[in-house]
Amino acid sequence: LQGEFEVGKTLTLEFGKDCICYAIVAEITPEAAFAYRWHPGEDCPIDKHPLDEMTTVRFELQDHPEGTWLTLTESGFENIPESRRAWCFGQNSEGWEQELPKLVVWAEEGRRQA
Repeated sequence: LQGEFEVGKTLTLEFGKDCICYAIVAEITPEAAFAYRWHPGEDCPIDKHPLDEMTTVRFELQDHPEGTWLTLTESGFENIPESRRAWCFGQNSEGWEQELPKLVVWAEEGRRQA
C-alpha cells in the first residue's frame, strides 16, 4: 500500500507482482477507522469504470478485552453493473481470505507478508 494517506488522494495497492490496484482514500480517523474506494476484482486505473461503480472498503478498530477488534466491511457492490457484479464479489471474497491472515501476522509480529 503506497501513496499519500490523505482523504481524496490515490493509493496504489500491490497484490503480488501481477496485480496492482488503485484506490481513493475515503476516511481516516486515527486509531479508529480507515476507508478507501476502489474498483474491486481487478487491477485497473481509477478511471477505467465510473467512480459511482466503486465499492468502499472500511477497516474499523475497537477496544477488546484481548486486544483490538478489527472489523472489515466492503460495501457498494450494488453500484457495480450486474454484468460484472458477481465476478467482482467472487474475486474480492477470495482475495480477502488471502489478505486478512497477512494482516494478522503484521499486527501480531510486525512483519510484512508477501
